Amino acid sequence: MEERPEMSYLNHSVQIKRPINEIFTFISDFQNDWKWRSFHIESQKLINNGEVEIISTSNRFPFLRQKVSGTHRIMHYHPNKFISSTIDMGNLIISDTRIVKYIQFNQTQLEYWIQFKMLGIFKIFSPIVKRELQKKIVKDLEWLKELLENITVSISQSGEY
Repeated sequence: MEERPEMSYLNHSVQIKRPINEIFTFISDFQNDWKWRSFHIESQKLINNGEVEIISTSNRFPFLRQKVSGTHRIMHYHPNKFISSTIDMGNLIISDTRIVKYIQFNQTQLEYWIQFKMLGIFKIFSPIVKRELQKKIVKDLEWLKELLENITVSISQSGEY
Protein backbone atom coordinates (compact mmCIF):
# COMPACT_ATOMS: atom_id res chain seq x y z
CA MET A 1 0.00 0.00 0.00
CA GLU A 2 1.58 3.28 -1.14
CA GLU A 3 1.40 5.84 1.66
CA ARG A 4 1.00 9.52 0.94
CA PRO A 5 1.88 11.80 3.87
CA GLU A 6 -1.10 14.13 3.49
CA MET A 7 -3.53 11.23 3.90
CA SER A 8 -4.86 9.53 7.03
CA TYR A 9 -4.69 5.71 7.09
CA LEU A 10 -7.01 3.09 8.55
CA ASN A 11 -7.06 -0.66 8.19
CA HIS A 12 -8.51 -3.77 9.73
CA SER A 13 -8.67 -7.42 8.75
CA VAL A 14 -10.96 -10.31 9.51
CA GLN A 15 -10.95 -14.03 8.76
CA ILE A 16 -14.14 -15.35 7.19
CA LYS A 17 -15.09 -19.01 6.83
CA ARG A 18 -16.05 -18.85 3.15
CA PRO A 19 -14.17 -19.56 -0.09
CA ILE A 20 -12.07 -16.70 -1.40
CA ASN A 21 -14.06 -16.36 -4.64
CA GLU A 22 -17.33 -15.89 -2.73
CA ILE A 23 -15.85 -13.27 -0.44
CA PHE A 24 -14.28 -11.38 -3.34
CA THR A 25 -17.47 -11.54 -5.40
CA PHE A 26 -19.44 -10.00 -2.56
CA ILE A 27 -17.01 -7.26 -1.53
CA SER A 28 -16.05 -6.23 -5.06
CA ASP A 29 -19.66 -5.41 -5.89
CA PHE A 30 -20.03 -1.90 -4.44
CA GLN A 31 -23.79 -2.29 -4.69
CA ASN A 32 -23.47 -4.71 -1.72
CA ASP A 33 -21.81 -2.06 0.47
CA TRP A 34 -25.08 -0.98 2.07
CA LYS A 35 -25.43 -4.52 3.45
CA TRP A 36 -22.28 -4.29 5.56
CA ARG A 37 -20.95 -0.73 5.72
CA SER A 38 -22.83 1.16 8.41
CA PHE A 39 -22.45 4.61 6.86
CA HIS A 40 -23.29 3.51 3.32
CA ILE A 41 -26.79 4.21 2.06
CA GLU A 42 -26.86 3.21 -1.62
CA SER A 43 -24.83 2.76 -4.82
CA GLN A 44 -25.65 3.00 -8.47
CA LYS A 45 -23.36 1.48 -11.12
CA LEU A 46 -22.83 3.46 -14.32
CA ILE A 47 -20.81 2.55 -17.39
CA ASN A 48 -19.67 5.56 -19.37
CA ASN A 49 -17.60 4.95 -22.52
CA GLY A 50 -16.37 1.64 -21.08
CA GLU A 51 -15.33 3.20 -17.74
CA VAL A 52 -17.16 1.97 -14.66
CA GLU A 53 -18.31 4.56 -12.16
CA ILE A 54 -20.20 3.91 -8.96
CA ILE A 55 -22.23 6.79 -7.55
CA SER A 56 -22.56 6.31 -3.78
CA THR A 57 -24.53 8.07 -1.11
CA SER A 58 -23.20 7.85 2.43
CA ASN A 59 -23.87 9.19 5.86
CA ARG A 60 -20.16 9.73 6.57
CA PHE A 61 -20.72 12.75 8.78
CA PRO A 62 -23.56 11.70 11.07
CA PHE A 63 -22.53 14.27 13.66
CA LEU A 64 -23.18 16.98 11.02
CA ARG A 65 -26.38 15.22 9.91
CA GLN A 66 -25.13 15.46 6.36
CA LYS A 67 -25.48 12.92 3.57
CA VAL A 68 -22.80 13.08 0.90
CA SER A 69 -22.57 11.59 -2.57
CA GLY A 70 -19.47 10.75 -4.51
CA THR A 71 -18.12 8.82 -7.46
CA HIS A 72 -16.05 5.64 -7.10
CA ARG A 73 -13.45 5.16 -9.78
CA ILE A 74 -12.00 1.67 -9.96
CA MET A 75 -8.23 2.11 -9.90
CA HIS A 76 -6.99 -1.49 -9.64
CA TYR A 77 -8.82 -4.77 -10.01
CA HIS A 78 -7.49 -8.31 -9.88
CA PRO A 79 -10.16 -11.05 -9.54
CA ASN A 80 -10.00 -12.97 -6.25
CA LYS A 81 -7.11 -10.80 -5.03
CA PHE A 82 -7.98 -7.11 -4.64
CA ILE A 83 -10.00 -4.14 -5.77
CA SER A 84 -9.17 -0.52 -5.06
CA SER A 85 -11.10 2.60 -5.84
CA THR A 86 -10.93 6.31 -5.27
CA ILE A 87 -14.02 8.12 -4.07
CA ASP A 88 -14.34 11.86 -4.53
CA MET A 89 -16.92 13.41 -2.22
CA GLY A 90 -15.96 17.03 -2.66
CA ASN A 91 -14.18 17.98 0.58
CA LEU A 92 -13.34 14.34 1.28
CA ILE A 93 -11.22 12.10 -0.95
CA ILE A 94 -11.01 8.42 -0.05
CA SER A 95 -8.92 5.55 -1.35
CA ASP A 96 -10.65 2.23 -0.57
CA THR A 97 -8.75 -1.06 -0.96
CA ARG A 98 -10.15 -4.53 -0.31
CA ILE A 99 -7.69 -7.45 -0.37
CA VAL A 100 -8.57 -11.14 0.00
CA LYS A 101 -6.03 -13.82 0.87
CA TYR A 102 -6.41 -17.58 0.89
CA ILE A 103 -5.72 -19.05 4.33
CA GLN A 104 -6.97 -22.60 3.92
CA PHE A 105 -9.96 -24.41 2.47
CA ASN A 106 -13.08 -22.25 3.00
CA GLN A 107 -11.10 -19.74 5.07
CA THR A 108 -10.30 -16.27 3.70
CA GLN A 109 -8.64 -13.22 5.18
CA LEU A 110 -10.11 -9.89 4.17
CA GLU A 111 -7.96 -6.80 4.62
CA TYR A 112 -9.73 -3.48 4.33
CA TRP A 113 -7.70 -0.28 3.91
CA ILE A 114 -8.95 3.27 3.79
CA GLN A 115 -6.84 6.33 3.12
CA PHE A 116 -8.57 9.66 3.32
CA LYS A 117 -7.87 13.34 2.99
CA MET A 118 -10.16 16.13 4.11
CA LEU A 119 -9.91 19.42 2.27
CA GLY A 120 -10.56 23.02 3.21
CA ILE A 121 -12.15 23.81 6.55
CA PHE A 122 -13.03 20.11 6.98
CA LYS A 123 -9.33 19.37 7.76
CA ILE A 124 -10.02 20.28 11.39
CA PHE A 125 -12.37 17.29 11.62
CA SER A 126 -9.73 14.76 10.42
CA PRO A 127 -8.80 13.38 13.89
CA ILE A 128 -12.48 12.93 14.84
CA VAL A 129 -13.36 11.35 11.50
CA LYS A 130 -10.35 9.01 11.72
CA ARG A 131 -11.31 7.82 15.21
CA GLU A 132 -14.98 7.30 14.28
CA LEU A 133 -14.16 5.58 10.96
CA GLN A 134 -11.77 3.17 12.68
CA LYS A 135 -14.51 2.11 15.09
CA LYS A 136 -16.96 1.68 12.21
CA ILE A 137 -14.52 -0.35 10.12
CA VAL A 138 -13.97 -2.82 12.98
CA LYS A 139 -17.72 -3.19 13.60
CA ASP A 140 -18.53 -3.36 9.89
CA LEU A 141 -16.01 -6.12 9.23
CA GLU A 142 -17.28 -8.13 12.17
CA TRP A 143 -20.82 -7.73 10.80
CA LEU A 144 -19.62 -8.75 7.31
CA LYS A 145 -17.99 -11.86 8.79
CA GLU A 146 -21.20 -12.81 10.56
CA LEU A 147 -23.29 -12.08 7.47
CA LEU A 148 -21.15 -14.11 5.06
CA GLU A 149 -20.52 -17.03 7.41
CA ASN A 150 -24.23 -17.42 8.08
CA ILE A 151 -25.56 -16.93 4.57
CA THR A 152 -27.00 -20.21 3.32
CA VAL A 153 -26.81 -19.71 -0.44
CA SER A 154 -23.71 -19.61 -2.56
CA ILE A 155 -22.60 -16.16 -3.57
CA SER A 156 -22.30 -16.49 -7.32
CA GLN A 157 -21.61 -14.17 -10.25
CA SER A 158 -18.61 -11.95 -10.08
CA GLY A 159 -18.97 -8.37 -11.28
CA GLU A 160 -16.18 -7.71 -13.80
CA TYR A 161 -14.66 -4.24 -13.88
